[in-house]
Amino acid sequence: MYFCKVKQLTTKLLLMKRYFKSLILIVMTVFLVTFSSCSTFFIGNSNIEPVVFVKPVYRDSASITSYVGGKFNRSEFMNPYSDMHTNYFGQLNWSQTQTEKYFNLSYGAFGYYGQITLNQYESSEPFDITNKGYFGGGVSADIQLNLPFENVNIRPIGIRGSLLYEDGEFAKYKKQNLEAIGFFPDKIAMTFSQTAGIDFKLKRSSIGDNVSVGSILKMPRSIIDMGYSTNVNYTTSKFNIFIQNSGMLFMSNNDLIVGFNYRLP
Repeated sequence: MYFCKVKQLTTKLLLMKRYFKSLILIVMTVFLVTFSSCSTFFIGNSNIEPVVFVKPVYRDSASITSYVGGKFNRSEFMNPYSDMHTNYFGQLNWSQTQTEKYFNLSYGAFGYYGQITLNQYESSEPFDITNKGYFGGGVSADIQLNLPFENVNIRPIGIRGSLLYEDGEFAKYKKQNLEAIGFFPDKIAMTFSQTAGIDFKLKRSSIGDNVSVGSILKMPRSIIDMGYSTNVNYTTSKFNIFIQNSGMLFMSNNDLIVGFNYRLP
């Protein structure tokens, strides 16, 4: 009787050991595929806030304002092999903002062109540097709650969404790398984020800060990354200038962005 119980317990332990070994193998495989190739999965314009919308402060009456603008993005990220990559792109955009007393609605379109410098380690050459260009465009929109006070406008919560398409030499490079392990790179991405902001009223201008936290979804393979974005801006009746910082979790990038928006007549 005692021998049978010991035999049953031993059998159960062996089955559990095999189960955990299989589970660990699956987890390690997913981890390696996901994180070792994270720099290959992403797109050049990996930003949950592709367009920095101008948010004029509410001053006694509703308004609709249109803008043309642009920005310059520089970022660095490191892959799991400690290879440093750099990413540059320039963007042009058009946007419009409807400013009401208790909410604002913004929407716009954008197009961009950039280049990624890939520093890859090879056994024959310590640094194999290649430059890959890319281009893309898309649309973006957001709506925010607005609480107007005498000297400040507070936007405690909002929702933003964007859709973009990207192609070019970098897309071809990703396709060659990923097909070897059975994956296919995505050229379409959607972003969803929650936003908030605050604007301090000056005599004829305002100084503001905006933050957003959300995710970017590459389609149709459903590769998801989490990200953040924040910008500090100065706005007058004629123009808006800003400094933006953004990043993504898996990509581990740090983007520094400067830009402007000019109000159309």
